[in-house]
Amino acid sequence: MIKTSQNINNNNNNNQNGNINIDNTTMRDINISSNCGIRASKSLTQAGKEPTDHRKKNQDNYIIEKNINNILEFNIFAVLDGHSDNGHIVSQLASKYLIKKFTNLTKDFCDSELIYNFLKKSDYQKIINIFLETDTEIITKTKFDISLSGSTCVFVIQLGEHIICANIGYSRAILVYDKNGQITFLNYHTIQNRTSPKKKKRIELLGGTVRIRRLNFVG
Repeated sequence: MIKTSQNINNNNNNNQNGNINIDNTTMRDINISSNCGIRASKSLTQAGKEPTDHRKKNQDNYIIEKNINNILEFNIFAVLDGHSDNGHIVSQLASKYLIKKFTNLTKDFCDSELIYNFLKKSDYQKIINIFLETDTEIITKTKFDISLSGSTCVFVIQLGEHIICANIGYSRAILVYDKNGQITFLNYHTIQNRTSPKKKKRIELLGGTVRIRRLNFVG
């Protein structure tokens, strides 16, 4: 139910499970400075704006989890942007399920480097599976009508000097860093524009519809 044009796996375009349809992935994996301890983290969201609805709900959610399972420098940060009538429910459930599943998946490890090597196996298939499982769980367990609702997600895993970043839908992460005294920006992802002809065609072939400011997609 984290349903929009998707980005998780560079090589797998044949999803048979749930509504996350793997396509044109941007899974970034980079090294950062050894001085990579998280000093502070903050979140700020605000409701989107609709020309015809000035009472729009804030459908954003986020994840800030540090030293997961008491493992130093195993941190997860995510931002989720819900859409359509019950998008706030989807983004809330997705954030809850994702962190729970990653915590359970890594509970038997004691070192961030071991977790990194574990997650990167088979083109990050463990990460892909967690998103697919989350998608299915939201669809099957929620009591609300979410047939036309969903959420984007930018998901960042820091493991020591490694950063793994995956995005789903019309969202992206940006790394800001100091390069020789100059503030430098690195886009982790090519943003997925749902109105591009290629993306629009793929969505419609899978039974979805694209409307102004809205993507409705099931299947």
